[in-house]
Amino acid sequence: MATEYRGHQKYNNRGPGIGIEGKQWVSLIDSFMNCSNYIPIMFFLLKQTIAKLEEENLAPRSWELSGEVNAQQRAENELLEKDVQFDHGTRKAPEITELFTEKLEELIRQRIKDKAFDDVIRKKRVEERTEIYRNQAIEEQEMLRTSLAEIYEKEYQKTAGDVKTPDTVNEQHAAVEKQMRELFRLIDALSNFDYTPPEVRPEIRVVSNMPALRVEEVGMVASTDEQLLAPEEMKKPQKGNLKSKDEFDRTDKLRQRRKKKNRQRYTFSMVEMFGKEVLENRKKMKKRKGLSEDEVNATDKLKSSNFFTKLQETVRSVI
Repeated sequence: MATEYRGHQKYNNRGPGIGIEGKQWVSLIDSFMNCSNYIPIMFFLLKQTIAKLEEENLAPRSWELSGEVNAQQRAENELLEKDVQFDHGTRKAPEITELFTEKLEELIRQRIKDKAFDDVIRKKRVEERTEIYRNQAIEEQEMLRTSLAEIYEKEYQKTAGDVKTPDTVNEQHAAVEKQMRELFRLIDALSNFDYTPPEVRPEIRVVSNMPALRVEEVGMVASTDEQLLAPEEMKKPQKGNLKSKDEFDRTDKLRQRRKKKNRQRYTFSMVEMFGKEVLENRKKMKKRKGLSEDEVNATDKLKSSNFFTKLQETVRSVI
């Protein structure tokens, strides 16, 4: 962008005004400088340019400045006309030049001279057999049985080279020993096993393949019908979820109040029905013993039956 200097002021060929550029902008400034009222004209042009820039900022952005854009949001082949910068996921390939090819050929020749070939090593496919996994499981079980000191001892013997190889068993010797055992058993049988004790043989246990539910359902031999009852059969389950008094809402409080009122009505009705009989019985007791009413109340309090009945009534009223 070319620039022109006049005195101590610097002017660009392209001015701040939109639509005015080049020498026209310089000629306008010269005419304003010569005029006596050039300052208000300059302020008017600045306001005009600021208003146009604000309109551009508030206007909708073009597709290349609006972030991620689909093919439907731009015109056809418009992306080819733009110089777009974006990040590549792969490494950039080297430029193939004469210098690059010479270096590559020199490296190949040097490898051939040094006989440094990176040939692929042939691999054998290992067949997966169940025997390998079985042997591993047996070895793990043996490791669990052995103590930590024995494991360290075996590792030390392997490193030191003092490992004792297991003696190989001859098949013919094993067959002869088996025949000798069978012969000695027959001879002992002829003598009714009077001289030697019988051989300890493993016991054969018969395991019945019963279902687990059938085994678990076995109950007590001596039990009553009440012991076999389920909790739901002994007491009716409470409807709804269990709540504390702090968790009660308005409906729960009203329900509890209705239950309490019904219980009170029932107790009052029972008192009205049997109250007269109770009073007559108390009067009869007074006459027989010749005690006052306070003394009778004191004796009633001392009885365990009266105490537990009152305790039960208080608990019910609280519940």
